[in-house]
Amino acid sequence: TARRLGIHRQTLVYRLRRVETLTGLRVDRVGDLAMLWLAIRAAEALGLLGSDSVSCHMATLERQEPHRA
Repeated sequence: TARRLGIHRQTLVYRLRRVETLTGLRVDRVGDLAMLWLAIRAAEALGLLGSDSVSCHMATLERQEPHRA
């Protein structure tokens, strides 16, 4: 994932831990990940995210990764 985002692995680990610290959610729990994903999508729909936001990185990953059934 770090390579696909164009960042160092430790940068990714740091950012994930920072998300956990700020939100109180854990990125290794499916329910928490779903909640984070929905929150990001809602913020995006409301126009609350800028062009340098995580949603841009997520969109890049979604375009590159084939959808799984």
